Amino acid sequence: MRAADAKVAEQIVTTKQACGNTQLDVTIDWEKFNIMIAENETTLKEKRYQEQWVLSHAGDRTASVIEALGKICNSDADYKEELAKLTKVVVQPLPKFSDYRSSFKLDGTTIQVASGHYMTRNADDYTKPIKALF
Repeated sequence: MRAADAKVAEQIVTTKQACGNTQLDVTIDWEKFNIMIAENETTLKEKRYQEQWVLSHAGDRTASVIEALGKICNSDADYKEELAKLTKVVVQPLPKFSDYRSSFKLDGTTIQVASGHYMTRNADDYTKPIKALF
């Protein structure tokens, strides 16, 4: 979790520079990820998937979401103006390990991410759903 948080923190700096956010806090709800892991223990064992991989992917996916914000800001001034208003990104897991598609919701100046699992994602996977929020 510390490594994932560190990776996300690095990406926040780059994104804030690209978008001009005065504040951009990112919270990964690690407690809920641990609950999801416990509730999907049988599935994880069947797939020979380790708990730390789930946590690592959560960090990677979150960093990709934050990177996507920066890429959007670098490519479109209209979106940059809106994304600069964001102050928070909150990431929680989808309940089933088999859920792999993340979903996004805008709540004021907060993007809420329901994070999928199992597959890695990159920033390009998230630009379209983030743009759809605006």
